[in-house]
Amino acid sequence: TGEHWAGIASRNFTQATRNPLVIGAKARSVADVLASPVLAWPIHLYEACPISEGACAVVVARGDIARSRNTAWIHGTGAFSDTYSMGDRMHRAEGSLIEMVPLRRAAEAAYRQAGITDPLHQLDLLELQAPFAIIEAMAYPALGLCDIDANRSFVDKVITADAPIAINPSGGAQAAN
Repeated sequence: TGEHWAGIASRNFTQATRNPLVIGAKARSVADVLASPVLAWPIHLYEACPISEGACAVVVARGDIARSRNTAWIHGTGAFSDTYSMGDRMHRAEGSLIEMVPLRRAAEAAYRQAGITDPLHQLDLLELQAPFAIIEAMAYPALGLCDIDANRSFVDKVITADAPIAINPSGGAQAAN
């Protein structure tokens, strides 16, 4: 529902206030999100990432070089793309406008390489590049955090801080882009 998406955005804004790298972080309630202007129905301004620019760099190095620094070890990767036209998605065997098939395939490949069989209980946190709150909600089943039919109840847990995994502790794209 719209309240679920607004809840995701509100949680992201609240989490951004604890991130020293977010300039001008401000907590926003569900009511604040729902009262923000509609960009394109049903998406409100505060459910979308801000228009801003930034940069991110990842330096990949051999383990013997990386050990002397603060490191994150890559145990699996995956990359897939989708059709250009949304209508083409309906013509494939697993066609759906709501299921994020390329994300599911990429996650499955990365999990397989990393030996992850139960991401919800084997991962500590997830940082998602989801430019809209609805995209974050749609990503949960694709990432194996819940079944698509249980997504609403999973979102309920995520927005009330009852989820067994931290999602976007940085503030995510809505708050930090």
